[in-house]
Amino acid sequence: MESGNLFKTASGIRLNIEMGNRMRFLFHDTEEPIGGALVGLEPQEYLIVRLDLPAELNRFAQKGDQITARYMSLGNEYGFSATIIEHIASPDRLVFITYPDEVENIDIRKSSRVSCFIPATAIFDGRKLKGTLTDISQSGCRFVIRLPATLQARQLRLVDEMQLKFPLMGIEGIQEFTCKVRNTSIDKERIAMGVEFTSPEAELTKSIKNYIKKVVEIQKEE
Repeated sequence: MESGNLFKTASGIRLNIEMGNRMRFLFHDTEEPIGGALVGLEPQEYLIVRLDLPAELNRFAQKGDQITARYMSLGNEYGFSATIIEHIASPDRLVFITYPDEVENIDIRKSSRVSCFIPATAIFDGRKLKGTLTDISQSGCRFVIRLPATLQARQLRLVDEMQLKFPLMGIEGIQEFTCKVRNTSIDKERIAMGVEFTSPEAELTKSIKNYIKKVVEIQKEE
């Protein structure tokens, strides 16, 4: 398995993942991935995950079983293999798995992605939330906001579609995109959403492509 986009430490790798980040797990006797979330870890020792399968936890989570994990971070998909160390049912149904020795960067992106800092507004369920795009590609972007006092984190986890409005270099005015939310992660007061643009107009796609090209050229000159 090839190394992904990882931070190296003296004792091994440090996962590029946030607490609460959604994950998918494939167990040895399941055909479809089981959802879950990272709720804790001990670096280089183990991860603690909460599965979306409380009623059948004992059936799937047996000590010594091998599993495959997948997760999204900064617009990339990563994967690794692990072994179940232990599982508990109280006070919550949690599974402890081995810390990975290596992580694979699974390239699922349809186009190049670059870091950015673009003010944006998300519109969903009659609400408007101001935030920032921290990376962008022709197919989607990462939208980051601070959790407002009027919303709870769980409400944002339920959002699967939104409109995003933000300026684009080379096009006058604020542009609007219809988006599909692909993943959501929460870190204290910050919410990060990975979104995919749904059928953007050709002119907007071209403008994003040109923006990415200019950023890449600037980076090469540095």
